[in-house]
Amino acid sequence: MTRRDPGVRDFTEDQQAEPAPHQQMSEEAYENFLRESREMILTREQKTRIANRESELKKVLMDALKVFGDPYGTSGQHQTIEFPKAIRGITRFVRQSKVVNEVDEEAAEAIARRQGIYDRLFKPVMTLDDAAVLVALREGILTEADVEEIFPKKTIYAFVAEKKK
Repeated sequence: MTRRDPGVRDFTEDQQAEPAPHQQMSEEAYENFLRESREMILTREQKTRIANRESELKKVLMDALKVFGDPYGTSGQHQTIEFPKAIRGITRFVRQSKVVNEVDEEAAEAIARRQGIYDRLFKPVMTLDDAAVLVALREGILTEADVEEIFPKKTIYAFVAEKKK
């Protein structure tokens, strides 16, 4: 016996072929579906709680490493606290320091303009102007077939968990 809402769509993966026609679900299959649905919902809730807890613990441990950690690394740029005994194979936590280069777009643009090399450093990015395509269609430059080829239709499905309203 199926309790599937035909208005719920699944967009999680691209579908090239038409979905199979609706079939009746046996009572056993339906019970398995409900059991697995409950497990899925509980797993999602647990995953969120675990991710939140992991984030909290990471902040606390990073703060502790910053304050109490021993210098570590070739120039002591990291901090570490070693465990007296390995915990599931982990022997220490390390607060690693890493320097990254970021781009200051405004500074780069100002310097490039000042030096007269803006066109060498900044390349135009080609993008399709959707509105221009529709204008070309209205003007008769493009055909409906051209537009359909430019914007092919594709059916996709998503797994959605709806709450009671």
